Amino acid sequence: MYRFNMKWKFWTERKRTNEAINELNTKIEKIDELMQETNEQLKKLARMHYKSNKEILGKVGQANTKIDKLHSWQDMCDLSILQNEKKEGELQRLAKRLIEWLDDIDRISAGIDSNTQGSWSELLDKWAKQILNDLVSLDIHEIKLLRTKFDARIADSIATTSFKELVSLSCDEENIQQFVPYEITEVVRRGFYYGDGSILRKAKVVTLEEGVSFEN
Repeated sequence: MYRFNMKWKFWTERKRTNEAINELNTKIEKIDELMQETNEQLKKLARMHYKSNKEILGKVGQANTKIDKLHSWQDMCDLSILQNEKKEGELQRLAKRLIEWLDDIDRISAGIDSNTQGSWSELLDKWAKQILNDLVSLDIHEIKLLRTKFDARIADSIATTSFKELVSLSCDEENIQQFVPYEITEVVRRGFYYGDGSILRKAKVVTLEEGVSFEN
């Protein structure tokens, strides 16, 4: 009876591991499909705006290179021999690459000039949302920080801004008046946490200066 239970537990655990690996493989395939779907559109847009966005073209190329490496990683995985600990390691590596890809997309978005922003934003937003959804499926979540009080446990402040600077960047003065010192006005690099609440990566943010007011 004991031996039977041990066998049953072994096969149950193996089945769960295989199911998790298959689910991981499916996630990677979805990412690859998204890349194939949008890659040609991004290249077309890059060619259209080549003269004014040469740097963006280079960044898109770098992002695509990382996507190709992610796809190669999938091909190299021998799913038939993965054990539970190795599976966890592969999941962590996948999450790291997804976050790096998301960082690239955010940098591209930040570098687009206002004249071409509309044509790029929809595609880049689609990519970013898909990556965030895939991270959630790995039990990794983005830390929502915009318009919240700065907390050094989950974010690093890399710069400060003033009310005057906020006004110069926005026409919504009524909304800006609601900001308070130490409030996060911009997320430069996203932060992430695991489902158990532990921090995977602290965010990098810009905060409002201390001791200033809207009237200053």
